[in-house]
Order: sequence, then C-alpha cells, then structure tokens
Amino acid sequence: MSLISKSLRNSVIALCKKGLDRKEVARRLRVAPGRVSAIKAQETAKKAIKWAKVKIARETKGSKRWQIVSFFGHEGRESRGIVDLLAIRRDHKSSKTKEKPLKIGDLFEIILVQVKGGGARMPSKKDRQRMHKVCDYYHAKEIVLASWKGTKLPVLYSLGKSKMKERPGAKFQWESCEMKEKAIKGLLR
Repeated sequence: MSLISKSLRNSVIALCKKGLDRKEVARRLRVAPGRVSAIKAQETAKKAIKWAKVKIARETKGSKRWQIVSFFGHEGRESRGIVDLLAIRRDHKSSKTKEKPLKIGDLFEIILVQVKGGGARMPSKKDRQRMHKVCDYYHAKEIVLASWKGTKLPVLYSLGKSKMKERPGAKFQWESCEMKEKAIKGLLR
C-alpha cells in the first residue's frame, strides 16, 4: 500500500467539502475512487476520536481528571486493535488500597473506549466479545462506545463489564449513556 501525500489528502478534503462525490473527486485528481474513500475514512476517524475526547472531557468536568490515551498507527492512521482510546486515572477510592503494601493512588481505574465515526456500523457480536476479553484482561471498569455522526458531539454507549446474553435478533447490546440513569457523568466520576 502506497503512502498518501499531504497534498493529495488536502485536495481530496477540499473537493469533498465542496459537495463532490468520491467518483468526481477521483476523476478530477486522477486517482482511484478507493483512494478517495480511504482518505475520507481516515479523516472521519481522526475527527471522531477528537470529538470523543472532547465529549469525555466535558462530561468529566469538575471530577478527577481522566487521562486519555490514543492509539494511532503509521502516518496518524488508525492502528490495529479493538480499543481506540484508553481513559485512565488514579483510583483513590478502591478498597484494595487498604491491603498492604498498597497505598491510596497506587491503583488505576481504566475505561476502554471504542470510537465509531461517519457511517461505520455498530460493533458486531464478535467485537463485543473481544472488548469483554480485553476488559477482563486489564480489569477495566467499563467499556464505552463513542459514536460520532459528524454534526454533534458523539453519543456515548456503555457495554458494561457484565457478560450480557445475546437476544435473538438484537442488533447490539450497547445502552445509551444519555438514556441510562447512571449517565456517563456518573460512570466517569
């Protein structure tokens, strides 16, 4: 796979902002339509991650700050793996810190975040199973999905740590944090 130059990336973004479809952009720039799609997907992923960070920062304002870790690959592209962001902070409330030789602040709270942007599908059953495996491995507090559609802040969904039974015909098992009583503010505080 060849690298995409910054000038090509900027040209694709500028033409797409004018409302041209990918085939017309590809024709004007004399590139394959697949390259245009790839560039658009990369830009959408970057924006989705950026807005997910903004949403988490706004929702946790006034509480102990979460540090957000992004996992980018080569050239700022998405990297492999199911987790896109990791929210981490020191755990000052854990009962495990009362065990010797631990002290308050020695342990961490971890939240795994998967980000979906644009027209990306919700995670499949296998994706949810992978997230649960990673959650169990790192003893994460929660699994969160940030779904960004390009116009507003992302909607946050919680999968939780508990193993949910799949309902026949169910599209996904994510609960909207905005609709839950235990909203994301409570989750991340």
